[in-house]
Amino acid sequence: MIFTKRKAISWSFTAVALLVVLYPRNTTISSEYRVTVMNRAGQGLANVEVHRLVQDYSSGDGSVTSMDAVTDTHGIAQFPLRQRRISLAGELFGCIRQIAASAAHASCGTYSNISVSNGHLIETARLEERIDGRHRNLRLTMGDCPSGDYWRCKGWGPQEAN
Repeated sequence: MIFTKRKAISWSFTAVALLVVLYPRNTTISSEYRVTVMNRAGQGLANVEVHRLVQDYSSGDGSVTSMDAVTDTHGIAQFPLRQRRISLAGELFGCIRQIAASAAHASCGTYSNISVSNGHLIETARLEERIDGRHRNLRLTMGDCPSGDYWRCKGWGPQEAN
């Protein structure tokens, strides 16, 4: 077998391509969030529970993680950056596994949601600002729900007669 310069270059490109596809790299699952919870007057709300739910479909198992944080005296809660190490091939095969298991209802990638759970508060506005690929600010404006009945405040439940 004759090993020519052309074959050497071809094998080199193949080796580099395999390395890129198979070598695990850090992948962001969910950005670092700085969440500010405030009332309609713009004042921060202290001691409010903020929840973050992250579902990772690319890992193939659809793993779900959740985190809770409580706002400080200025109405700020923070969630850390979440990353994992996985190769491009691992993400591709995880996605294929999701499609095989769920068919038309499959999802690939990650899903993240931040919400406030408090019986007398209801979200009235949301403003998300992307600082860079890994950092985000989220401002949640909350209104009062005096009845404490979330569904009624949203207008989805039976309404009381005036």
